[in-house]
Amino acid sequence: GDQNGKHEDAKEPDKTKKDEDSAADKTSGAEGKHDAKHEHAEELDTSEEDETVVIGEASKGEDNHNSKSEHAEEPDNDGKRLPDYFVPLTELERDALKERLRGILQATKKALVMTDAIKAFPEESKDAMTVEWQRTLVLSGSTPKQFMHLQLNQTGSESVDDIISCAVDRQQQLQKALQSKPIGVREISEGDNLDTCMNDLASRLGATLIDGKFYRKDEEETPLADLWFDPADKKLGIPYEARNACGTLEANVMNYRTSLNTVRTFGWLDVDSIAMFANPVERLHRAYQRTAKECYGCQNLSDILRQIKSGEFGKKNGAPQSTTYNPRDSCAVQMIGHQATNLLYSSALYDVANDVSFPHEREIVDEAVRNLREGITWIGVSDRMEDSVSGFKEIFPWLADNLNDLIGPLEDELVKGGNRLKDADFALPGGWIDKFDCTFEPEDVDFYICGSKKVDDDALKLIEELNMRDLAVYKAALERFDLQNEVIREYREALHLDQ
Repeated sequence: GDQNGKHEDAKEPDKTKKDEDSAADKTSGAEGKHDAKHEHAEELDTSEEDETVVIGEASKGEDNHNSKSEHAEEPDNDGKRLPDYFVPLTELERDALKERLRGILQATKKALVMTDAIKAFPEESKDAMTVEWQRTLVLSGSTPKQFMHLQLNQTGSESVDDIISCAVDRQQQLQKALQSKPIGVREISEGDNLDTCMNDLASRLGATLIDGKFYRKDEEETPLADLWFDPADKKLGIPYEARNACGTLEANVMNYRTSLNTVRTFGWLDVDSIAMFANPVERLHRAYQRTAKECYGCQNLSDILRQIKSGEFGKKNGAPQSTTYNPRDSCAVQMIGHQATNLLYSSALYDVANDVSFPHEREIVDEAVRNLREGITWIGVSDRMEDSVSGFKEIFPWLADNLNDLIGPLEDELVKGGNRLKDADFALPGGWIDKFDCTFEPEDVDFYICGSKKVDDDALKLIEELNMRDLAVYKAALERFDLQNEVIREYREALHLDQ
């Protein structure tokens, strides 16, 4: 699906790119462009003084980066100041983003109008080939890569996933009524599932997977330690079919419980997508409570955070000293800027994102915020769940509470918008009755089992210190969310739809 401004092809590494130890020193060519406006992250020069290393000097670095940032810094545990990495949109940037959001909304209305004239199902109609079916009431089982949910842990995305699951089940019934292909749905999540799919991809490419990187093999099937490559590099000419690990390239709908770095590897960056974001303090506390027993042995939250901050969490006696956690160590990394980390598609930045010495926090924030603003079709925030769900259903009508109930208001809306409709069935089969109820149901679940029931002042300071990047990302999410709502409100007011 088009996001009103296709991502340009990534600048990819050469086939013989070496797996140097300096992956944390410079941004790899493997990081892709996500949009014509995207630029590669600055070189990760570890010799350069960074404001996140010497927290007390953060304000100097902030001023050098952008004098427009007026937000006060927060004190850390030692009474020093934590940097506020959030840089608000300028007036011109705000206007540009708002115009792009208008384009996204109008693309949905255009797709709906186009389906009014289509009587045959997509694969039987030439006119249907140009429709973005993920923006209509009926998905196409013949069109892969239509819709993606980037599911970030404990952000309210679980409730959104319930709506998507309901809507997909409804679409399966629709496909039967239309005598067409069923909707292909896949999920990739951190852990064994991701490992399986990554190894499947490596096998298809005749490669070996080591620490998340793909290595060529010699004639004796031995990995070539100095020769790794990026499967997403289009210059390599890898056949489309060869990259269909875990059926990802056949799927119509994907749920990624991973990072954009993984999304890119499996070729889904250009797909229409949604994502939820949450207040970092609330998100982390929910994540802690949900896994307090299995991850943390019911230890106090502050004690866990101190261990993570020191780099000692989960480390066995005699283990090498390191401030970097393995991305697969979910118990640790879900406490370290989880939302921003999963907005990275740059391999070099992703590789250093779980380093609690935070040597490249500015670069990470810059890319994460850029991708939030430009790389996701529509977002929601957990503090405003009903508005978030309403926005998702506005842009992706197949997620509606009930499709039959939507037809009348939709016809009235599009006619008021100056469109001439014929039958206004929007490609639904004649006489079909929607028996599904995909309404949003708020959940107020108490995950407390043991450990810290509340966030005390000590834990709060540690959370902020470990999640400086997420604080910036959440501010950017709120900023964009308000613009999205402005766009929808102005559209409805112009057509007098709520009168």
